[in-house]
Amino acid sequence: MVFIATNEEQKQNKQKVILDLKIIAYFLVIFLAMLATIFAFSALKNHHNVASDDFLILPYDGWPTFFNREQWGAKPALNQTQLQHPVDLVIVAHTVTTFCRNFEQCSEIITSMQNYHFNLKMTDIGYNFLIGGDGNIYEGRGWDFVTFQNNHSISVSFIGNFLADELNLYMIDAFHQLMIDGVKEGKLSKDYKIVCHNQTKATLSPGENVYKVVKMWPHFRPGILQN
Repeated sequence: MVFIATNEEQKQNKQKVILDLKIIAYFLVIFLAMLATIFAFSALKNHHNVASDDFLILPYDGWPTFFNREQWGAKPALNQTQLQHPVDLVIVAHTVTTFCRNFEQCSEIITSMQNYHFNLKMTDIGYNFLIGGDGNIYEGRGWDFVTFQNNHSISVSFIGNFLADELNLYMIDAFHQLMIDGVKEGKLSKDYKIVCHNQTKATLSPGENVYKVVKMWPHFRPGILQN
């Protein structure tokens, strides 16, 4: 015996199939959206776990701001020795000060740091550049002048005490952008090497919480630097 569906039954079956397809499509869209979110967060996490030298554009209002000496209130240097370019060595340090989160805090720390270095009979603040917790770059001696650390290097210091403090994403990206600018301007060689301060002398600088990040960067070179 063969049962033939009535027009009403056929209509109901068609509506049920359409409803089932809509439910499937709804859950498929939700699944794809969740998958995309997982991949996005995974990519961001991996970028900073690996801490590569590739610059990541973060979701804030643009590039790091570069504050020159005049803007943060520097005193004139007492003496300056010219650097020869391009420089092939970058030394990473920390200031062993409090952490700063805005221009006012960072500039106050930097001016105090310059005065402290003057008291140590240094001719200027000891770093070529400093990077604050606000994600901005502060000019120290700049690209063109030698620091106390090495006669053929660029010294970059993160503001804070990174035996306890942690680098944030903005500070890491500001450092990468500074390196990119240095290469573009011919101040750094394309194959520049990065070392930490504790690879050049017996010191805790730049702190374990900086070292653990920097040692993952492709330009990092392990071992003790021999002058």
